[in-house]
Amino acid sequence: MLALVDQEDGTGKELKAVTGLDEDGKLKTINPNKNNQNSFLEIDPNRNLLENFFKKYLEQSKDPSHTGFYLVTQKLLDKIIRFAPIQLEELAPYLVEPKQFLIERQQPAPDNTLQFPQPTPDAKQEQKPVYEPLDEKRIDFSQLEQLGVKQEDIETEMKSMLYRHKSPHLIPMTPIIEGREVPTQGRLALEESPDGSLRFVPYYCQNQLDLDSPFHGVLLTSDDKEQLLNTHNAGRVIELEPAPGQKVACFVSVDKLTNRLEALPVSEVSINETLKDVKLSPEQRSELYDGKKTLVEGLTSRNGYPYDAYLQINASNKSLDFTYEGLDRNRYRQDTQQEQKNATESPIKKPLIKKSAGIKI
Repeated sequence: MLALVDQEDGTGKELKAVTGLDEDGKLKTINPNKNNQNSFLEIDPNRNLLENFFKKYLEQSKDPSHTGFYLVTQKLLDKIIRFAPIQLEELAPYLVEPKQFLIERQQPAPDNTLQFPQPTPDAKQEQKPVYEPLDEKRIDFSQLEQLGVKQEDIETEMKSMLYRHKSPHLIPMTPIIEGREVPTQGRLALEESPDGSLRFVPYYCQNQLDLDSPFHGVLLTSDDKEQLLNTHNAGRVIELEPAPGQKVACFVSVDKLTNRLEALPVSEVSINETLKDVKLSPEQRSELYDGKKTLVEGLTSRNGYPYDAYLQINASNKSLDFTYEGLDRNRYRQDTQQEQKNATESPIKKPLIKKSAGIKI
């Protein structure tokens, strides 16, 4: 949900849910209670809706009457609609600056995303890898007809797929199976064919998660199943056997959109020493490589505020999961309040925090 703190009443402390923009580009808001929940402007940060919203807002807004935008997660939203007290400090990690958001959207991937490096022509000179998208001209779009998918239906999904990720959202499909069209939905990914062309690979939804059948030749333990059900990550590295006699150490996670298990080889993951302005210790990096959840303190949010989080590699998303269970979200409250006060009193804006490279493949 997109929210803001309204200061039209002079208090600057009334949280509002954004429902959209009017024809003049002015914000339309509503009280964030349960009765109004169907009217909220629900935001998926991976899609163009938020980009278009901010572009229109910046084009037409002149004197904002609020303290900023917040991308509120479902967990925090549940607390809001229960009328639980919300401190502004709790919202600090979710603050979004529209101009910076649009700038970052032009970058290929955030720092918690696993990327696929493509070596430069002078790779033998030990240059750093360059992260480049796949060449869209190599895609065989005629294959979409066999899957019952229209090209215009995947336009907003292409950016992720060109960077070797699955489509961020479920796509309606009607593949032809045994001569019959079967309505379903799933995610798409791009895969290179032997002839150099790129083909679409579908990942169809399953009605329920299957943890009892062998996964790439390996039966999951009871602990694996419990971890996958509770956290969607196995919590350890599992040696899979995709082919007889072939052993591959992998991270294993649940794709929550398709109810499928996904594997990511450990050999394809490289974790930087620095993440969000924090130097990871050898122990923290070792725990991440082991598939475990590790606590990292003093991370820097998009707007420069500190916060703590548990990190864990997610094989399905090829990214780091950030979770906050049991953490004191008010730990940096006093410092954050002082920084917010200084930012309000000073006409000079706080400099942007430069992000580190994060995790790479």
